[in-house]
Amino acid sequence: MNITLSDTIADRIRNLREMRRVSQADMGRALHVTRASVNSWETGATMPSLSTLIKIAAYFHVTTDYLLGRDATLQLDITDYTMQEQELIQRLLQYMDSIHENGLYSK
Repeated sequence: MNITLSDTIADRIRNLREMRRVSQADMGRALHVTRASVNSWETGATMPSLSTLIKIAAYFHVTTDYLLGRDATLQLDITDYTMQEQELIQRLLQYMDSIHENGLYSK
């Protein structure tokens, strides 16, 4: 799955959170930080610590390289899912690709 997002960590964190449809407060609770911390990262006022950056990557199933802008391609890590869940995700992605290829869906 290739999704191009903005080049800043702030934009990537915000876009990933919005794609997942979670609030700043919910994300903060999951990462054991305040909503204000999440907001601060998303506005670029502060940067998450290295340990928090690793937690953010795990939370969104992406690489830290992606968050840091070293890799422009969003790659989802599905290794924590069961084999059945991984197969379902792969089938869903294949289905979405076929819809796009056949012109049945436009962005």
